[in-house]
Amino acid sequence: MLLKQIIIVSGLQRSGTAMLMQMLTQGGITPFIDDKRAADECNPNGYYEHSMVQQLATKNFFLRNAVDKVIKVYAKQLQQLPPEYRYKIIFVERDIYEVWASRHKVYKYRGHEVKEGFFSVRNREGIKRTIEQIKEWAALKNNVDLLGLQYSEIIEHPLENSKKIQTFLQQELDIDKMAGAVDPSLHREKGDKNFLITDRAPISISKIIDQYAKDKIYCEIGIGEGHTLNAVKGSLLKFGVEIDEYGVNRCRELYPRLNVKKGDILELLPHVKFEVCYLWLTYPIAEEVVNKILEKNKNTIVLMGLNYFYHLDTNDEKYQRYVAIYPPHANAKEWNASIKKHLSSLEERGFKHSIQQVKAENDELFSVAIIQKT
Repeated sequence: MLLKQIIIVSGLQRSGTAMLMQMLTQGGITPFIDDKRAADECNPNGYYEHSMVQQLATKNFFLRNAVDKVIKVYAKQLQQLPPEYRYKIIFVERDIYEVWASRHKVYKYRGHEVKEGFFSVRNREGIKRTIEQIKEWAALKNNVDLLGLQYSEIIEHPLENSKKIQTFLQQELDIDKMAGAVDPSLHREKGDKNFLITDRAPISISKIIDQYAKDKIYCEIGIGEGHTLNAVKGSLLKFGVEIDEYGVNRCRELYPRLNVKKGDILELLPHVKFEVCYLWLTYPIAEEVVNKILEKNKNTIVLMGLNYFYHLDTNDEKYQRYVAIYPPHANAKEWNASIKKHLSSLEERGFKHSIQQVKAENDELFSVAIIQKT
C-alpha cells in the first residue's frame, strides 16, 4: 500500500529551517502552519511553524492535514513521527558555532539569563549527537527519505540548492522564486571565535602528550568525550579514566576501540599502571590526584592541565570573564595561586616542571605543566 506523503523541513533550532520553509512556499508547496509564533527581530519573515508539532509525541492526528504539504519539525522531534506516512525530509545543517551564537542571541532577546560568550564542549557534543542520531534513524526507516543541505551553501548558491530540492521532491517547483526567498542579510551570526570554553582542554594538547608518551604506557584522567585520548599516537599502551557516565558513554560511542575505565582515579590508582599521565581537574582535586600519582611512582611523568586563564593577569577583562563562568563555590579566582603554590611544593620534593601552551579551536591559549623527577 502506498503511504500518503508529507514533506518535512527539519534541522536544529536556528539552523535555517524558517528560510527553507519560505523557499518551499515560494516554490509552490502549501505550508502547514498556524503562525501562532509571530515574526520578531530574530525571525523577521516569520517562523513558519505549527504549534501542534510540540505535541507530536502524544497527539499526531493533525498530520493528516499536512499530507502533500510541508511542515517544520525540529530535529529532536523527528523520531516521534508516526509510521503511517511517507516522509520526504529536507534536513539543513549549519555551523555549530553559528547555531550557538544565534541561539545565544535569541535567549538574550527573550530575557533569559545566559553565561556571556560561553559555549561548553559538552553542549557542542550534544548538538553533534542529535544530528548523528537523526541520520542513523533516517537510514533505518523505509518510509523516510532524507536530503541533507548546508545552510552556508544555500546562502551562497540558492539556485543550485533549489534545484536539488526539486530533484529530491520530484515536483515542478518555481526554483527562481525559491532562490529569491533566500536573504543573505539575515545570515547575521558568522560563527566568530569570540566564545569561551572551560570544560575541555583543546585536542591540540595531544601533540605535547605525544612527546612524552611515545613507547610508554599512557593514562588520561578525565577523558571528556575521548577526543584527546583518541588523538594521542605512539604510546605503547593507552587508556582513559572517567568518573562521569556521560563521558564514558560518549567516548565508547565515538571511539569503541579505546580502553576506558569508569571510576574515581584515586580508587583505581592502586590497580592501574602507567608511566605518563595527563589530567585536567579542578582545584584542589587536581593537587590531591597529582600528589597521589607521584607518591605511588615518583618516576611518572605528569602533564597537568592548568586552565585557559593561567597566563592572564587578574585585572585582565578576559581573566574575569573566565572566572565568572565557574560557580562561586569553585573559587576559580584562587586557582592560579593554588597552582603556583603546588608547583613550588613539588619542586621542594624533587620534581621539576615546565609550562607549555597550546591554542584551542577558539584561538584561546591553554596552559599545561609538565612535571617529572629532577
